[in-house]
Amino acid sequence: MIRFLLVLGLIALVLMVWSGFDVAMTRTPRTGRKGLWLAAVLLLPIVGPVTWIVRGRPRRVTPPRPTRGPDDDPDFLRNL
Repeated sequence: MIRFLLVLGLIALVLMVWSGFDVAMTRTPRTGRKGLWLAAVLLLPIVGPVTWIVRGRPRRVTPPRPTRGPDDDPDFLRNL
């Protein structure tokens, strides 16, 4: 039982540290203010980081891949 609690505490600590750095490095959160998110992540051990991941973390938008012609494709050129 104690081992389970230690593992749970370690997971909560790692989640708090990762979320804290993520909040600090984010330019603008999806909702709310950055300082409030940082306080929530550090003061609410499991609820704060999980809420940050679900509600506050900005969505990552990946740009569309540019289309390449056959002379730009290394696999095509390798097979010539």
